Formats: sequence, C-alpha cells, structure tokens
Amino acid sequence: MAASSFGGSNSEACFGSVILRFFEMGSVGTIEDAARRAAARRLFGNLPAEEQAEFEALARFKMLHTARGGGSLAETMCAIEKVRITAQRYPEQIPTFEQWQARRVA
Repeated sequence: MAASSFGGSNSEACFGSVILRFFEMGSVGTIEDAARRAAARRLFGNLPAEEQAEFEALARFKMLHTARGGGSLAETMCAIEKVRITAQRYPEQIPTFEQWQARRVA
C-alpha cells in the first residue's frame, strides 16, 4: 500500500480503527447498539479461522457492490459488515443491553 499523507498504511489502519470506534460509540446508534457491536466484534475474533475467512469473504463480496476501490473507508465498511454478519449468525451469543449492563456493574 502506498504511503499516504497520514504517514502510511499503519496510520491508515489506525484511522480506520478510529472511524469504527466513532461508529460504535458515536451518534450512529445507542449505547445498546454499541455494546452489541462490541460483543459481536469480540465473538468474531474467537471464531475458528475458517468461519472468520467465510465472513471476511461475504463482507468483501458486499463491498464489491457498495464501496468501489480500497482505502481506509472500504476497510472500515468491511469491518462493520463482518460484525453485522457475526451478530446475525450468532444472535444468542450477543448479550442483551440489560445483560451487558449487569456485567459492567458486577
């Protein structure tokens, strides 16, 4: 990947991560939505490599139709799509907002 004005690929990955965190905690949804997305992201990280690869391929396929080209925005959109696919596939493993709150208090 070519270096950008932000300092290259490491900075672009960091920027994409910041955008993803803003999406999770910003005005795009509620705290409940953010908690569910964070739980789905952790769940994705614990899935077998084969299933992660499947979700990655599904997310990238969707990006072919919605986000032309590459770059940090496309990577962020792909990361969000992987989280969505994970939550959709395993809804029973994502805690409700009340369960999430109780865990934070305990």
